Amino acid sequence: MERVRTVIAYKDYFKDFLLEQPQKVQDKISKTYRRTKRAL
Repeated sequence: MERVRTVIAYKDYFKDFLLEQPQKVQDKISKTYRRTKRAL
């Protein structure tokens, strides 16, 4: 079963959230983003 997630970013809130995360979490988020962007 493929999981699909939608992120709605408002202003710079996502950027602020991302920068507050540990580097390992940031890497996982960007890896997931690249994978889903390629699938579109």
